[in-house]
Order: sequence, then structure tokens, then C-alpha cells
Amino acid sequence: MKSFSDYHIDEAKINLKGHTISQLIGEVLNFKGKTLIYFDTETMGFDPREEFYQLTEIAAIAYSGNTFKTLKTYNYKVKLSNATKRSMVKGTPENLAFTKNLNPGPGHIMKPEDILRKTRYGEKTAPFIHEAHVLNKMLKFIGQFKNPILVAHNMTFDMRFIKTRASRYGIKIPDYQTLDTLDLAKRYFIPMMEKAKDSAEMQIILKDITGENWRGEIKPSAKLGVLAKALKINASGWHNALADVEMMVGVTKKMLNLLKKYQNVDITAMKNKKVKKKINETYSAVGVKGIETQKLATVYVWLKWGNAAKTGLPEKEPKWGKSRDIIGAELGKRARKGEEAAKRALNNRMTKDVNKYGKKVEAPKTTPKPTLLQKILKALKQ
Repeated sequence: MKSFSDYHIDEAKINLKGHTISQLIGEVLNFKGKTLIYFDTETMGFDPREEFYQLTEIAAIAYSGNTFKTLKTYNYKVKLSNATKRSMVKGTPENLAFTKNLNPGPGHIMKPEDILRKTRYGEKTAPFIHEAHVLNKMLKFIGQFKNPILVAHNMTFDMRFIKTRASRYGIKIPDYQTLDTLDLAKRYFIPMMEKAKDSAEMQIILKDITGENWRGEIKPSAKLGVLAKALKINASGWHNALADVEMMVGVTKKMLNLLKKYQNVDITAMKNKKVKKKINETYSAVGVKGIETQKLATVYVWLKWGNAAKTGLPEKEPKWGKSRDIIGAELGKRARKGEEAAKRALNNRMTKDVNKYGKKVEAPKTTPKPTLLQKILKALKQ
């Protein structure tokens, strides 16, 4: 699957970093005079640049920031494009690309039809119109409210998808103020529960959201459906846009109420500890797999032959020696697959000035061309 992490999203995110819980509740999340627009998208895939990975549904519910009462609802499904239809025909280029990119593992290939079924696309719960019209209608829906704040669970994904698909039709999406409820759960709600060990209420919820992730680690999950079930909110409609919005509203309301109730819980030390842990685990056996070869190569050369090696850093601090060995092993795998950057790093050849043994390459000696005077003198001697 192609990554689109390099896409720049300019919306003004509400800054959730570096606050105490009481500051978050009392100051940062003060929505008086605002309109909260909770929204969700359903899509055919993860990369909006591909024509057949289109939007299939957008739903939104607007709430008053003063009273938290429902103002209006928006919900449309998107007609399937010709490219998406071709992705359902076995053997077409679109079909081959679709199944290849969305394959999460052996025996789990997700066909386009699987995704449509999962998101309940066939159910006539909303009008079906062209993708461009869905986006334009969404802009009109948002535009009727003063001081809108867009709210989504994993805002980065939804806004990237909407902005990228809109650009196909020359539609400009304004830079709205946004709030990511996924970020809220990860930064405050889960740490608060982990710290509130004396609260039976919090420990029950924490236990309900804790399980094995795709890496085989036992950790709390911030997925919308998981949070909803733990907070006793109906999650039966998960992966349908409007049902997801309603679920998100319920989850957010309960998270904020519980954060307000336990606002005196100090999670500062936990947040600092997690930052240090993240730094220490950057070059773990799992972590290196997602880092670009050139970045790994730079660190490896620094640890193996550069200033770090010259000052004895890997020996003085074992974690750096371990990182060097883990990076070296990963570069070895990539080198065997033919990656030139990995080969150069392992042989200390970050430039063409050294050979594969790390020795400086001497510039080849060439005989200078004779000057005109030298040519004349040589001719006279003959």
C-alpha cells in the first residue's frame, strides 16, 4: 500500500499536548460559541490518490457548543466510479492493484465487495450521488454554522482523504479548526485510567479495552468500537458512517465526563516516561522495519565508524551498541534484497570516495596534456 504521509494538512488542530487534565477540561476544550461537527468517512481503501480508492460515504452531525444539542444531520453515499467498478472485475488492472494493495496477509485478501459489505454500502440509508457533489454538499453543510470545529476519530486520515479526493475535482477544502478524539483518548483518557489504580470503575473500563494488538503486544486500544463497547455505547453499527458518528459522539461525551470526574489525577510523570520509552525503542527490532534505509544507514555509519564509534559511545552505553547491531541486521536483510543504500552503509561507502573496505579511493593519475609551447619544443628537437 502506498503511503501518503507526506501529504501536508493545514487544518488548525486543537493542541492537546502538554496540559493537565484540569487545564484540558477547563480551558482547551471550552466550546462556548462554537459548533461541533462530528463527521466520519467510509472509503474503498487507504490511499486517496488511487482513482478506485474513492469515498463511499460521509456523515456528519452538528451540535451546539453551548448546549450540546443536535442542530442538523448530514449523510450521503457516493456512487461508485467506473474505476471502482472495474476493480470488481477479476483480471482487470484495477482489480489486480486493488487486491494486491489491500492484502493484509495470507488468506485475508479483501475484495472490493468485502469492503462494501463491511461498510453496509448497499443499505439505502442515504441518497447516492457523485463524489464531487457529496464534497460540495458537505462544505455547504459546514458553512451554515458559525465557528465550526470538525471532530473525528483519527482526524488525519479523514481530512487527508477528503482533501485529496476534493482536489481531483478542483474543490478547495478550507482549513477548519479540528479535534481528534483518537488523540484525546491516547493522550488523556487511557493514561488517566492507567494512573487511577484505586478506581474500580476506571480499572474495569481499562481491562475491557486491553488486548493483543497486531504486533502481539498486550496494550489498551483506542479504537472507536472498542471504546464504545467498554463505555456501554451501542457499537452494532460500527463501520457505517452515520452510526460511527453517533458512536463517536457518545464515546466523546463519556470520555469528557470521566476526565472531568478524575481531573485531579496527575498523568504528567506517565507522559514523560512514555516519551523516554519511545526514544529508547526507536531502534528496536520492530521499530527499524518502518524506518527509511537512508536514515538507518546514516545512524549505522555514525555508530560503526563515525564520531560515536571514535568516542566509544556503543561501549559506554550498551543501548547504543544494541541499536547498532539491530540496525546492522536490518540493513543486512535489505542489502540481500538489493538495496544499494544498505550495501553502501554496511561497507562504509556512504560516498564514492571510499571503496567497499572503507579505504579512501585515490584519484586516478592522469598525464596532463602538453601545452602548445611544449609541443613546439618537442617538434624542434625532432
